[in-house]
Amino acid sequence: MLYAILRAGERMLFDRISIFDVLQSRSRKLKEKIQSLTPDYLLNASEPDLITWLKDEFRMEVPTLDESKIEMEHRERQFDVSRSPMRIMYGDAPSIPGTEVTFILPFAGDASFFEVSPQQAIHNLSGGGNQVVTNGEIRFTMQAQI
Repeated sequence: MLYAILRAGERMLFDRISIFDVLQSRSRKLKEKIQSLTPDYLLNASEPDLITWLKDEFRMEVPTLDESKIEMEHRERQFDVSRSPMRIMYGDAPSIPGTEVTFILPFAGDASFFEVSPQQAIHNLSGGGNQVVTNGEIRFTMQAQI
């Protein structure tokens, strides 16, 4: 039986903000930046330099996955099942043995993209596991109980 619970601070991937909201916000910030430039600056700046500067300022670096460096961690552990509606408890032993496997997928780029929902909604990406994005890697953890 698979058992998964999101721990404090963990989130599902691609579930926080709509891609339309991201694009609308970026467009608004670009317009605000352009409107904040003084006429004197605009008259004296070269057009190619201004375009390059704005492009660099508002570039969105979509993450790229490094599948060649995927790692896996495995460990045996005890699972607290004291609040599980699927188990009837007798006595003082609300934990059972199980296995936890974590796949570690390195990436380069802006981690905040893993919070953006695509145009077509994706549901149930978790597959019963937990995902954590941290320090240039995605950690997918699956747990199984005996």
